[in-house]
Formats: sequence, structure tokens, C-alpha cells
Amino acid sequence: MGNNDNKNNNDLDDELVRSIEKLVEEETNVAKAFVDNSSNSESSENDHRIYRNNSTGNNVVRTYSEDGVDLGATRMIDSDTINKAKTAQKKVSPAKSQTAQGKNNSQPKTSSQGKSGNKPKTSSQGKSQSKASDSKSSSDNKKTVGIAVAVVVAAIVIIIIMAVVINSNNKKSYSYNYDKGMNCFESGDYQGCKSYFENALNTAEGKKNIEMMNILADIYISEGDNDNAARVLKAVLEYDVQNEDALGKLAGIYNQQGDGARLTELIKKYDNSKASGVLDSYRVAEPNPSEVPGTLKKPVDLTLIAQDGCTIYYTTNGDEPSQNSTRYTEPIKIEKDTVTIKAIAVNKIGVTSKTAIMQYTVSLQAPEAPVFSVEGTITEGTLIKIKNLEEGCQAYYTVDGTTPTANSIIYQNGIDLKAGNYVVSVVIINKSNLSSPITRKNITVKAGMNYTYAEAQSILVARMKELNILNSNGKFSVGGGTPEFEYISKKSINGIEMYYIRLDVSDGTSSTEGYYGVSVKEGKCYKITGTGMNLVAVEY
Repeated sequence: MGNNDNKNNNDLDDELVRSIEKLVEEETNVAKAFVDNSSNSESSENDHRIYRNNSTGNNVVRTYSEDGVDLGATRMIDSDTINKAKTAQKKVSPAKSQTAQGKNNSQPKTSSQGKSGNKPKTSSQGKSQSKASDSKSSSDNKKTVGIAVAVVVAAIVIIIIMAVVINSNNKKSYSYNYDKGMNCFESGDYQGCKSYFENALNTAEGKKNIEMMNILADIYISEGDNDNAARVLKAVLEYDVQNEDALGKLAGIYNQQGDGARLTELIKKYDNSKASGVLDSYRVAEPNPSEVPGTLKKPVDLTLIAQDGCTIYYTTNGDEPSQNSTRYTEPIKIEKDTVTIKAIAVNKIGVTSKTAIMQYTVSLQAPEAPVFSVEGTITEGTLIKIKNLEEGCQAYYTVDGTTPTANSIIYQNGIDLKAGNYVVSVVIINKSNLSSPITRKNITVKAGMNYTYAEAQSILVARMKELNILNSNGKFSVGGGTPEFEYISKKSINGIEMYYIRLDVSDGTSSTEGYYGVSVKEGKCYKITGTGMNLVAVEY
């Protein structure tokens, strides 16, 4: 039975009550008319009785002689006519009635009465008084019977109404609707059981029946009625807050509706609870920073990373972030003091992660003192390099013993000095304009000799034998080919003047094995890579 059937049943109950009320009214009117007519006909010689014609619904006045002979229906009157007559009768002035009565009582005595005094009643008068007495007795009996009939009818009607009310209340009870709903559900009539379960849910017992409410929610979900399904699932969770079945379905509805705000609220409510695992698939991870929170020795550009499809919002003033906060689009510069960054990640439907809190204290430190690559006596053409120069820092130097500053000679790839004695002083300055301790070294540069190309080639062959590239008979250790050195030019690579040499392998055919260099002044060997203006020399 569906919603329409229940509505029809309720309508039938209401109609029955209205019909009974109308019946009570009509029967009461008939009884009253009966009583009133009996009272008004006390002085009549004939007996008038009112009956109800069941086929027409009208009230019929039948007349009987004093001997009890039925003289037939004299007229048909309805209830409205009776009521109007009663109303008119009530409007008669009591004073007028008393005046009329007074006239009768004060009627002058006849002369014969005055002469004779208390004249004995004639037989005719006695008969008339006896008849009036009988009429009055009959009227009293009829009035009593009429009242009794009205009382019985009213009692019957009250019992019927009570039965209807009890039946109606029974149909609103939990047990009635639950039993009916389960019968429909077990027979596959899901549409029918829905209305019964809804009625049951409106009772105190129904709000405790988890199984019934979950079934009702499933029916709504199957119909696409997510709003009513959510309402029922909330009722389940009000009674059983950790009900994982209802919790999972409710989260699924919010996710399907794209209601990120309610889904976020649900996730927060159940965070760290027994049923929180049901919501794991809907959670959004917190943003991750590129730097571990804590103390920084130098300024950093902080990068925040979120899961795919999420947008990051953050604050740096301690406020809780929201979608109205600064949107993360580029690294956050942390340069000094203590900075607290709070960030959230928000997915496409608005589900928000927990707040990631990252606090950084920038404790800027000056660079360490410069470390030279060489010291003491060196050969002319040898570069003096700074071994611990970090990215973002710049070195400055002097060679006359004076203190270097940011206005001194800028260090670039090495210090090249001619023959002589020097006091080389170097300072490193970082981005925060903090300076390192100054490193000073006495450097003696001896005049270097210039190697000829033949000497340079011999140096290169010896070095390749040391590295076991060539064997003792001058052949390649691998493949046994014959090395062929081809002088290309003398050029400066990485600030070093050297002989630029190509090495070929001859084994019936010729192929290039690589390019090498030998410094003109130092006789050091280099492996050269790159082309054109982008040649790079690495000591070999």
C-alpha cells in the first residue's frame, strides 16, 4: 500500500466521523421535535406523533385519534423546519405569555356563578378534566421516551467515534507501520514500504530502529532522492553516532552532490573517532613544505606541495587559513626573524585538509672563512681558487695585504698572478650582507717555463700510460689500435693557456677517441669537452 492508499484510508476515517456527527445532529433534532410536538399537543383531542422516514430522510407527523386509530400522515417536515419552529417558540416573550395567562385567570364570573357560589362541576366538565389529565400523562411519557431514544443514539455514536479514533491512532503506531512496512519490503514492494517506514520513523520507537532507517535510506538513494536519504541517515547517526554504514552513505551523498563544506564538517567531526576510517577516501592531505620547519641558517624560498587537483591557501600572520586567504602560486620567501606559515589544501569540490603549521626561525650566519686551493710557492699560470664558495655568496680579494671589501676585486673562477710575491686576502659576503672572516696567504709565484708541443704530447702519452689507457708499447690497451695525436691549436680554456689536441684511433680505419689539452706553462693534462666557444677543460 502506497502513500495514496494511506491518504485514502485517512480520508475515509474522517468522512465516517463527519457522517456520524451529521447523524447525531439529525437524530437529536428528531428527538427534540418529537418532544416539543408532544408538549404542544396536550390540549388536542387527537394524538400527533413524529416519525422519521428512512427512505426519504424526512420527518413525518402521523395523527391518531383518542381511541388509537391511525389517521395517517398529515404532513412531512424536515429538520430545518423543526429547528425554525423551535427558535420561533423560544422568542415568545415570557411577559406576554404571563399576560395571556393572567387574562384567563381574571376573567369575570358569570351572574349565575355569583348567585350560586361554588357551583358543582357538571359531568361534561369532569370528563374534560379527565381527558386533559390523560393527555398530560401521555405527553410526559412521550417526552421521556424521546429523551431515552436520543441518549441511546448518542451513546452508540460516541462508541463508533471512539472506535474510529482508536483505529486511526492504531494506524499511526510504530508497530502497525513497522510490521506493514516489513511485509511490503519482504515482498519486494519498496515503494509501498517507504510510506509505512516514514510513519514509523515519526515515533520514538522508530528513531531507534537502525535497520529500518538504513533500508529507508537505501530506497531513497535508489530513487535519487538524496535529500531525504541524508535526512534519514542523520537520524541514524543521532541514535548511533558511530554507525559506519550510515556514515559512509552520508559522506557518499555529500561527495556526489559536490558539497565540500558539509563533507569537510563531517570529516572534522569524526576525526580520530572509531568510525573515522570510513571517511579516509574523502580526506585531503595537508600541504608539504620543501624545508623542514625549524631554524634556518640562511634565507630560503619555501615551496609548498599538495596532492593533485588541490589548491593551497596560506597565511603568515598566524590566522587560520581559508579559501579567502592568499592563494599559493610561487615560493614563499623566508628571509629573517621567525615566520609561522599556516596552509590548507582544498580539492575541486571544496573539501579542506587539516591545517599544516610550519614555523621557521631564520638565524643568519656569516659565511665561513675562504679556503685556498693552493698556498706557498706556485708556478706562474697556476690559478688560486676558493674551495668553499657557496651559491648565493660572492668573494672579493686584494693582493697587496689590504683588507678586502665589497668594493675590492671580484673573484671569478680563480686568481691568476704573474711571477712575484703577494699577500692574497679574500673575504666572502652572503645575500644577507654578512661577511666571512678574512683569509690571508703569502703566495710566491715563480716564473713558469713554456712547454713545446712535442713536450706537451709526451706528457700526455705518459699520463695515459699511468691511467692504463695505453699499454707499454704505446698501443691502446683496449682494442689494440694505434693512437694518433693531432695538434689543433693553442688556446685558452677556463682561463688556462694550453695545447688543444685531438686523439684518433687507427686500426685500419680512423676514428676520434676524444680531445685533450696540456697547459703551456705547467704541463698539466686536461680532458676537453664541448664545442666552439663552450669548451670545458677538466684536469685529467
